[in-house]
Amino acid sequence: MKFANLFLKYLPVIILIATYAIYNVFDVLEIKKSVPIINDEKCLRIKGAVGIEDIFEYKDVLIGGSDDRHKLWELPQFGMEKTEDGSLVVIDPNRQEIFKRPIKNFPKGIAFHPHGIYIYNNLLYAINHAYSKGGERIEVFEIIGSNFLDIEFIYQRSLIFEKKLKLSGITNDLAVVGKNDELYITSYLPFSDSLEGRTNKSFLEKLLEKLVIMFKIKLTYIYYCKSIKSEFLCSQIPNTSSLMNNGIAFDYKDKLYVSQPLEKRIRVFEINVNDKKQLKYIRDIYPGYAGDNVYFNKDTKELYIGALGKIINHFGFIKDSKLTNNLPSSHDYEFGAIEIETTKDDNVNVLTMFKNNLLGVSSAIKLNDSVYISSWADDGILVCKLN
Repeated sequence: MKFANLFLKYLPVIILIATYAIYNVFDVLEIKKSVPIINDEKCLRIKGAVGIEDIFEYKDVLIGGSDDRHKLWELPQFGMEKTEDGSLVVIDPNRQEIFKRPIKNFPKGIAFHPHGIYIYNNLLYAINHAYSKGGERIEVFEIIGSNFLDIEFIYQRSLIFEKKLKLSGITNDLAVVGKNDELYITSYLPFSDSLEGRTNKSFLEKLLEKLVIMFKIKLTYIYYCKSIKSEFLCSQIPNTSSLMNNGIAFDYKDKLYVSQPLEKRIRVFEINVNDKKQLKYIRDIYPGYAGDNVYFNKDTKELYIGALGKIINHFGFIKDSKLTNNLPSSHDYEFGAIEIETTKDDNVNVLTMFKNNLLGVSSAIKLNDSVYISSWADDGILVCKLN
């Protein structure tokens, strides 16, 4: 009887909390959103490497990191132990080809599962989720050569995150802003993976992740990092919390552009040049779609974003893949690419929005009359002509 009385007493509060949580789920996942299809007639798939998450311009080519994150993170029969190491790839826009290039002198016994990448001068920085075979780290490679056929990657050093940061498996992207490995990284999930990987999470851990979304609890951050003598030190920047900090781009001066897909915005920060551990919030850009990675073109000052038509597409793909233990053979997901003109009041141009071409989208870069769109799950990239 006492329980019944207590239940009735707090029933309005329970209803209010449940209503709030349900509203947040619909808001975050964009369940009722309608997505118009734009410029999808001239898109060509170029195959050659799985899961090219991030791409970056280098001279006359694009460079990316390839890894089968679908097996690594979503399929327990593979996971950390049975997913093959990833690779670095070169994409030739003229030949329309993807080529895996050799990595020289990479340390034996260390897994290589690249995620976000950044090119600083002739150095390639790549986030590596090595889990039990190396921990969470950034690999630094020297890029040798200049064209599609002769580029090679020479391992230089590893920047290993301190265990106390609890970033295993959840660092996403990085932007290098200075010498001595001075950079910013993003974390994109609220709780770190175990050293054994992501496929063995408990029911409680999965429930907590869902509650974070339902109640919009912001537990991901931007970190400032730098090598000091022989140590690689990082510190969390408190005023950068988000439901998901994802791609990050540097304007080569004093601004950072950070994709926060669950809030459907690009958040702009100004770097304090006297103390780079401090970031000042400047403004938010709302492109109308959730962005994954974000790329800043140094010459045109334009941002390019790999965009999800609606967030629920991603979760639908994960659910479908787990039912079959494989990539879905058919799907109905919308993805695309967006351009933001930062010198023209952040004017937003939807370059393309398509359906059924890719299972997932991560990065986008516009070259001449085409946009190159990469995917964290698919084999290859999509090239869409814009005129």
